[in-house]
Amino acid sequence: MPRAELPEYVLDFGCVALGGIHRRSVEVTNPGHFPVAFQVCGQVLAGTGFSVDLEHVEQLPCSQSRSFTVCLEPQSARLPLGQAALLLPIQVTGGPTVHVLLRAKVAVPSLSLSRLEFSAVQCQEETPQPYNHLPVASQQFLSREEPAQKLLEPGPEAAHSVLERSCHQL
Repeated sequence: MPRAELPEYVLDFGCVALGGIHRRSVEVTNPGHFPVAFQVCGQVLAGTGFSVDLEHVEQLPCSQSRSFTVCLEPQSARLPLGQAALLLPIQVTGGPTVHVLLRAKVAVPSLSLSRLEFSAVQCQEETPQPYNHLPVASQQFLSREEPAQKLLEPGPEAAHSVLERSCHQL
């Protein structure tokens, strides 16, 4: 009969930006009465975007802890958008294999402008207010390479054409 292996721990990165490098710290504690050795099977992480900074620990004393970092670089592995998950085995020498489920939701930060309204006289002094509707943190900034053209005749048609030119320059 095959032996079922279920993840015992979950390290959830949450929603991560595709172009970022994301790190989480993990602390391993020896709850037993004897020193323990273990190794993180890092070779299963090759090409996945996940990496660890710890390979092998020898003789971790009882009631002592050791920290290591798990990194995720989704773009380096060309991960698709959406859920990414992987089981990371940690082999305890002379003992069981402990599995850690590494997971993240890979997303691209986006921004949408719902509506820009300009007054007839001061249309070039208004500033659009960006809003990020996704759970991924992002930084927004607006820049313009050249100043917007001034209105010669105030009127709805002239304001509309300046609005279009200004939006294309952002």
